[in-house]
Amino acid sequence: FRSKPSDAKCIATNLGKVALAAKNFVPGAGMAAGIASTVAKNAIKEQVEKKIKAEQAKRKARDAEKRAQAQLNQASTPKQREKARMQLERAQQQQAQAEKKIEVSNAAIAQNQETVKDAQTVQQQQEDAAKAQQVIEQAKINPATATDRKSTRLNSSHEWISRMPSSA
Repeated sequence: FRSKPSDAKCIATNLGKVALAAKNFVPGAGMAAGIASTVAKNAIKEQVEKKIKAEQAKRKARDAEKRAQAQLNQASTPKQREKARMQLERAQQQQAQAEKKIEVSNAAIAQNQETVKDAQTVQQQQEDAAKAQQVIEQAKINPATATDRKSTRLNSSHEWISRMPSSA
């Protein structure tokens, strides 16, 4: 195997990149990232369910608010007006609580989506680093296979071999 200086430089550059990727390899990090991703996905499902319930509660509170407002408008005595005002206030509080729960759920969903994204990035990096480590080990065993550029084209170092014998 004869290599040109440019081929050697290419091989060295590629092995340098491979070594950097392998340096980032942390055994078990990919598995931990997979577990974190699964946990985060389950948390997202739970938060979506909570958000749906909070949205239903908000609709109920809005309906109760409309009824209380109608009762307040129709109230003819001070006692009826006071009762309608209390119902209206309670409905508004329930609506505000539901909105807060929706806000908390949205924040938790966004945070868990980031966790899933980060975990997937870590998993990919670990896979890349493991592949790089394999390339380094392969290069130690057989330096000729270290290059990822293989040409089947004839060049000046190849001898032209005729298909027909010269005696023909």
